[in-house]
Amino acid sequence: QEKEQPLATVDQVPQFEACASVDKSQQMQCFEEQLQKHIRMNFTYPMEAMEKNIQGRVMVEYLINKNGEVEISRVKGPENSELLQEEAKRIISLLPKFIPGKHSGKAIAVRHVIPITFKMQ
Repeated sequence: QEKEQPLATVDQVPQFEACASVDKSQQMQCFEEQLQKHIRMNFTYPMEAMEKNIQGRVMVEYLINKNGEVEISRVKGPENSELLQEEAKRIISLLPKFIPGKHSGKAIAVRHVIPITFKMQ
């Protein structure tokens, strides 16, 4: 088991390529903005879930390993939300390779949890 840390506690958060040249004080904000942009761009409400009026918040826990690759650990949503959970997992699995996070000067695995809300308009 490689040592890992929560996103909020690392010296340098993992970075999207778009955030590589951003000032250190802005890296967390850039990470969050790029993550939300990724979710919006890849989000598809599952048709079957719409037909069955399934809504809710799905929590996706994932690890950005020390090579910058995403590994999904856990997906949890409301009861009967398997369709939403699969879509949330698909969205996160499409994340690009990151510039790894660092702590005490070393590349480190970073754990993060993101909520994805499925709500019909």
